[in-house]
Amino acid sequence: WLGRPANSAGDLIVYLPKQRILFTGDLAWYRSVPWLVDPDFSYDGWVASLDTLLTARFRADSLVPGHGTKIPTGQEGIMFTLRYLTDAYDLAKSRISWNAQVKDVFGWGELGAYEGYEYYDPVHFYNVRRLYLMAKGIETPGRARPGVIAPRRNDQR
Repeated sequence: WLGRPANSAGDLIVYLPKQRILFTGDLAWYRSVPWLVDPDFSYDGWVASLDTLLTARFRADSLVPGHGTKIPTGQEGIMFTLRYLTDAYDLAKSRISWNAQVKDVFGWGELGAYEGYEYYDPVHFYNVRRLYLMAKGIETPGRARPGVIAPRRNDQR
């Protein structure tokens, strides 16, 4: 654990220094749009975690991301995720000055460089909506991942 919430409150990595392999779980995605709507998501924590993974301490020839395709180099998945986070946040912040309405996110939230990647259609617009609200200082509770059913409180499983 890198010491801070990022994609969620419990992101873990596994680093094998001799083999120079880094398993990032959901901290790094490649050619796949990350889910930024987890209830414990932290934009600042995620960016800081990715910056940490880009240091010499975690130099890797191979990276195994949480989602996406095979990565040509160890740092490419980390950079892909970092670029998406900053591009999506910059898009959301820019719409504040336009006085855009969050209900219209499907009209102004397109981010063409990522269109066609895995999860773009079902996830990206939720991400931009959350980042827009975050940039305006509005806390949001997040939401469970699509297809994930949270257990009921009285569930004894």
